[in-house]
Amino acid sequence: AKAAAFVDEMRTEDITVRRKAMDGILAIGKAAVPALLRALADETPGLKERVDGLVGKFSSKEWKERDEAMRSLVRLGRRAMDFLKSHQEETDAEVLWRVKTALAEIEEQRPRESQLDFVRNASLCLALGQIGEGAAVGPLLKELSRTQSGEVKLRAVEALARLRASVSEAQADEAAEEAVKLLASSRDRRERTLLVRALGRLRSRAAVQPLKSLLEKSERDVYL
Repeated sequence: AKAAAFVDEMRTEDITVRRKAMDGILAIGKAAVPALLRALADETPGLKERVDGLVGKFSSKEWKERDEAMRSLVRLGRRAMDFLKSHQEETDAEVLWRVKTALAEIEEQRPRESQLDFVRNASLCLALGQIGEGAAVGPLLKELSRTQSGEVKLRAVEALARLRASVSEAQADEAAEEAVKLLASSRDRRERTLLVRALGRLRSRAAVQPLKSLLEKSERDVYL
């Protein structure tokens, strides 16, 4: 439960809050890995029951309880939408109004929610690499191939490099190919440095020729 709470706290642009959440997860250690992997896979166990329970509170006699339930539903975000839509046939006028309003608010906040998911997932990848659990290799590779966020890709590559002892040659090649693509498109010096270091740790032959080519084209870049 503590790990899941820390994962939720990572969905914020407040770097101080994220750092505290990261410290909490690292303190828990390997016991936190299942919660991290569920979040990275976008899984929320018991979500249907939670949505149904909150909708049930829309019938409460207490206005405060009804209002808090609605805010809680909106915070659940897009993951709750399918379950919430199943309540669009409610006969109680206020319950139906609250269901429709919650759906509209969730849809409105979708762009920002996606950005916060990227922020959280980057932190999740970083944490999985630092914890050092080999079971994270497959999920990290999956996230690396599907995410649209350059920061998440970077953190996934870094994590896989840290987990190199648990990474097969084929997996190292897969991670290196994604890292090389990111390196070729990046103009950020910090990001390029981290990627080159990660490629060194991955020890994949797939990275050799691209790195040689990069050096040949960047002879004047002493930093690189």
